[in-house]
Amino acid sequence: MKYSILEIAEILGADASHLNNASIDTLLTDSRTLTYPDRSLFFALHTDSNDGHRYVHQLYEKGVHNFVVEHIPEGVPTGDANFIVVKNSIKALQQLASFHRHRFHIPVIGVTGSRGKTQVKEWLFQLLRPDYNIVRSPRSYNSQIGVPLSVWDIDDNTGLAIIEAGISQPDEMPVLESIISPDITVMTNIGNEHKEGFASIEEKCIEKLRLSRNSKYIVFDGDNNTICNGIIDLSYGHQEVSWSRVNTDAPIFISSIIKEKDSTTINYTYLLYAGQVKIPFTAAADIENAIVCLATLLCMRVPMDTIEERFKLLSPTGTRMDAMEGVNDCQLIHDTYTSDYLSLAPAIDFMSRRARIHRPKLTLTALHVRMANIDYESDTTYLEDFAAARGVRLIVRETSFDPSTDTRKSPCFLCSWNRRKMLFTVAQELGCHKIALGHHQDDILHTLLLNLSFQGQFGTMPARLQMRKFPMTIIRPLCMVHERDLAAWAALQGYRKQKKLCPYETDSHRSDIKQIFGQLEQLNPEARYSLWNALEQEGKLVE
Repeated sequence: MKYSILEIAEILGADASHLNNASIDTLLTDSRTLTYPDRSLFFALHTDSNDGHRYVHQLYEKGVHNFVVEHIPEGVPTGDANFIVVKNSIKALQQLASFHRHRFHIPVIGVTGSRGKTQVKEWLFQLLRPDYNIVRSPRSYNSQIGVPLSVWDIDDNTGLAIIEAGISQPDEMPVLESIISPDITVMTNIGNEHKEGFASIEEKCIEKLRLSRNSKYIVFDGDNNTICNGIIDLSYGHQEVSWSRVNTDAPIFISSIIKEKDSTTINYTYLLYAGQVKIPFTAAADIENAIVCLATLLCMRVPMDTIEERFKLLSPTGTRMDAMEGVNDCQLIHDTYTSDYLSLAPAIDFMSRRARIHRPKLTLTALHVRMANIDYESDTTYLEDFAAARGVRLIVRETSFDPSTDTRKSPCFLCSWNRRKMLFTVAQELGCHKIALGHHQDDILHTLLLNLSFQGQFGTMPARLQMRKFPMTIIRPLCMVHERDLAAWAALQGYRKQKKLCPYETDSHRSDIKQIFGQLEQLNPEARYSLWNALEQEGKLVE
């Protein structure tokens, strides 16, 4: 749907006296997604991690001449460009999206919760697509920025919108509610994911329920006391469509759930009428999300026989735990819809179960190398117990070096070289083809800065290195993982921290570079990704 730049300025309450005539149908917040320069309005968003004003000049050079900014960046030609100056670009984006949403009198479903939002949204799309021309949130566009962009896709041809809403801290949901303004609010599972910004799960639940402030209906799990208490506390007065496995008086009573090899049958009663749906899934999360979708369709008065037929055709959404075949006999577990490290546990459990079932042609052996000449002893008992609990063989070998034999090299180099030599020796003895090292992304970037500063070379430890002298590949599976995320995961799992007793540690510049890297990230939160992209472009990550 098109707006003139003058209309947009008026909606935002901005000065339009200096604007040239232009027609807008595309909202742009990420310079990398530019497709239609002449029709795009770029919002220069100022966030904790980035400042969109940095990309205004670049976009102008690419043909974008319409901008919403908090200030006009220096050096950008202003003669043929339109700049709408506002106090807050994010709030301006939200204000424009809210105005756009309320131009249309169509049913809107708002989906929120802790888990299952995206799957429920996608399944509702599959189930209701025969009846409506549907606009839905792309991927998991559920944030303070993603929701406005989702709502913007509504036009005169839209018959139904399904919009996902996610929050990370208090007072965010009222903003999203004013944009989505759902007729039906669907509450999925409420759990401990993404709770860091809240004092309690009850507080988080109340905040999510604020999406239903002006809704006619709310769909929720009637067996969840946290949700039920939250609805009572808010007292919005909407019609409750709850489902229960224990309360026969609930609007929707789940009388039985029967799992078979590749499917699950859900028997239920709705207003005293018995019904049944069969889904081609057996996982507990899938069953729960299917019940949420069932309740939503019943709320929308979809006939029970129609529901039964459509549920048989549900297909995977491809958002969580999607196992795909990769190259070189690798398998990729696609779980990119969740960035919270707390959600890594289900992924690890999934891969562990998959390994036991499919029994891939993979043998994992761990190697611990002691340095006989350095008082740097790890607790091998702990390592042995840790490996045994995971069914991993642990080999302990010993090596050493004499610093006096090569004074041109530092003890750190000699230690690393000898450890690496032992790794190759053992790998060849066992007939291995790959050596996995535990370096994370920070290690790789620190090494880049060390090489630049002390060697005058642009290079680092590659994520994958194919050895030339013998058939062996070095891989670094944690190369994309931040050090802070690994530390958080280790703390969550209760891993025992090993003592650092290396006498040469103070002679290394790595700790100094680590501090410098931290300062770089303070100056530019995107520094990490800029350095990584430079390594990729120069082919330094794969050799």
